[in-house]
Amino acid sequence: MTVTGFGPGTGMAAAVRSPGPLPDMVPVQPPSGPLPELAPVEDLLCAAAANGGRDDVIKVLAEHLAQATGADWVCISRVVNGSTEVLAGEPHGLATGGLDVVQAAAMTATLRGAAGLSAALRRDMERALSWATAALRLLDVAANAVGEAAALQAAAAQILRVRDVEQVLLSINECTLRLLHADICGVFLREDDELVMRGCVGNHTVQTSRLSMRRGQGLAGLVFSTGTPGRVDNYLTDRHISLDFMSLAASEQTLSALAVPMRSHGDLVGVLEVWRRRASVFTDEDVRRIEALANLATIAIDNARLHSAHERSVAELSSAHAVLAGKLQVLGRSAAVQRSLLAAVLTGAGQAGIAKTLHAEVGCPVAILGDSQRPLALCPPAVDPGPLQEMVRKHGRKVGEYPLTGGPGSTRTAWAQPIVLDGEVHGHVCLIGDGTDRDLLESAISQAAMACCLVELQQQAASRARARACDEVLWDLLDGPADQRTAAAGRAAELGITLPAAMRVVHAWMDNLAEIARAEQWEPGSLDRVRRQILRCVREHAPRCQLDLTAQRGDWIVGLTGLAEAADVRLLLESLSAAVAQRWPTVQVRWAVSAPGHELPDLPKALTEARAAMDAARRLGATGPCLYDELGVVRLLVGGQEDPDLRKFVTTVTQPLLDYDASHDGALLATLRAFFRAECSQRVAAERLFIHHKTLRYRLEQIRALTGLDLSRHSDRVQADLALQLLEVARTVA
Repeated sequence: MTVTGFGPGTGMAAAVRSPGPLPDMVPVQPPSGPLPELAPVEDLLCAAAANGGRDDVIKVLAEHLAQATGADWVCISRVVNGSTEVLAGEPHGLATGGLDVVQAAAMTATLRGAAGLSAALRRDMERALSWATAALRLLDVAANAVGEAAALQAAAAQILRVRDVEQVLLSINECTLRLLHADICGVFLREDDELVMRGCVGNHTVQTSRLSMRRGQGLAGLVFSTGTPGRVDNYLTDRHISLDFMSLAASEQTLSALAVPMRSHGDLVGVLEVWRRRASVFTDEDVRRIEALANLATIAIDNARLHSAHERSVAELSSAHAVLAGKLQVLGRSAAVQRSLLAAVLTGAGQAGIAKTLHAEVGCPVAILGDSQRPLALCPPAVDPGPLQEMVRKHGRKVGEYPLTGGPGSTRTAWAQPIVLDGEVHGHVCLIGDGTDRDLLESAISQAAMACCLVELQQQAASRARARACDEVLWDLLDGPADQRTAAAGRAAELGITLPAAMRVVHAWMDNLAEIARAEQWEPGSLDRVRRQILRCVREHAPRCQLDLTAQRGDWIVGLTGLAEAADVRLLLESLSAAVAQRWPTVQVRWAVSAPGHELPDLPKALTEARAAMDAARRLGATGPCLYDELGVVRLLVGGQEDPDLRKFVTTVTQPLLDYDASHDGALLATLRAFFRAECSQRVAAERLFIHHKTLRYRLEQIRALTGLDLSRHSDRVQADLALQLLEVARTVA
């Protein structure tokens, strides 16, 4: 602010209240003749205020007063906030006489050497002083508005530049404190039906930064409830707000407070509040400023949240892109593994080729185990299958990654994938993990299991084709005419089957399989599948060259063997029964075998003998293998139960004994049976029956009396023995 003095030869007076140097002003020369015609002072002051500033207004006023009154010295001052501010002139050290004083509004003009001041001139001077006062007030308001706008612009730039929500809240608080000359500032954000302090500066206690309030609680709660700004001149004595936080206000030593709502799209999202620790009154200008800051704060918070959401979206997209890129890479490698495995299958490399290919593609040790955990292929060959076999036995058909048993501190894991075909597990593919991508391992082991299924299908197709050929050869050998049997022998040689010079026909019957299927309500097709599986089990467990030709029709299995010794045949059939029982414990398989020594032309006869032996085994209820050559006389009688003469012969011999035993509670039939089993020794038979030898002799006499057969003669003994055996066969059938 410039203070300017005017007088003859004095030039520009010194600046007494200016913050810095100002340019010199032209001294005022008093007029020598009559006063000139002046322009209206209002226009001059408005022009000075519009084109210059405060100093120009004072200069124009001083010059106007000097020219209008003819004064040689002018001093202008005004009263601001109870103190006098000199605007122009140097009043100190001047004589006190000869001065004219004119006062208007808050401004005073002191003149020396002026011509007589008429009432009209004095009124004009008062009007000039009033206009100058108004101009200065407008300039002050404009300067304050410009300063406030600059401050708000700086605050907006600072607030809107920040992207992090927490930093936005800090910037809002700092700018609000600075513009409203407050001591504490806090931002409450709405969470459902509650306001929660999210940012606070200037507080002394931690409780202030953790404030939360509902509608109507405290000043912020009042604003939350009404949606309009709220002011408190003395927080501790005001009765318009609740008393919930009076103790906290006392701790913070706050007196006055001002709070305004923060709105976004018409909805209240928070409250901005400031506190002062001194006695003060928040004006309407303060309300306007804090509302402007609240609007900026709302925009900044929305922008920060949008920016955070955008960053999260970008991060999620980047993460998803990375995941998809990884998946794509895994798919690419998986496709390469699949192509390599299919190539190995198509070239007929088998399980060994699959294991080698999988090891080359994923770099992990590979083991392919069969249905009984026996190793089918290992790559590298040094892989120990023991832990893998234990893992498979423990977890069965479950697919997944499992820890391997090992020494102390062992952390190895392995993947297991069952090879399932037609609902049946044929083995497992195992991988020992070494940190390779889990998705790749899971995909690769699944593809390897599928490749093993293809190999198994190839093997089954080949086996079925060979089985069909073997079936045709076998039935041509057993049922065909002589020329077909000769041709069938040639086809057997083409299949790599060498027919023994002397053969037996092996006949098997799964006598309760159909009943099991009905009782357990098997699905359609399951019965035939189990029949085929039992036949495959028989073929797999039969030693080479002992049962090379086998075929199955319904519940019957027929085969050829070159074993001549009965003991060897029984050993073979008992091992096959054990193999079947291990997998199907409830299935009963009966075995019957023809006599040995049949050559190619006699095979139909051998089939008849095997069927007769099976008939005898069924009628007699035999549980072990039934050999035709061990049946003795029974083999001549099994097929003749319907002959009337034979039935008459049995009745003639045995019926009298049956009648006697029934009426006398006797034991003649048991005595006769024991007599023959003791090789017709009366002493041995008596011991086995636990009776005296005279009692046995008495019973034999009774048998002779009833049947007319003398058991001391060989021919009579043969008749009695034959009749007794036929009776036992008939009872078994019944």
